[in-house]
Amino acid sequence: YIEMDGRFPAKGFKKNLTCTEATFMIEGEFTVTMGEKTVVIGPRDVLYMPLDTPYAIEGKGKALVFIEPRWDGKQNVDC
Repeated sequence: YIEMDGRFPAKGFKKNLTCTEATFMIEGEFTVTMGEKTVVIGPRDVLYMPLDTPYAIEGKGKALVFIEPRWDGKQNVDC
């Protein structure tokens, strides 16, 4: 579960080296940039983020994030 109001990461992009993520929006809106593609997700939307994909998220909202395998901060790197 995450609550966010702003941008992650603060500047640039991150990418996950060992896990994939699926985000289910509960409320609010996130603008997600993955590589060259930007999408806006809102309540009841699901977004799949593939392994090794540069991403940035901006907006205000609440979401459930499903991560496989278990998330480890060491595998989430700047890019």
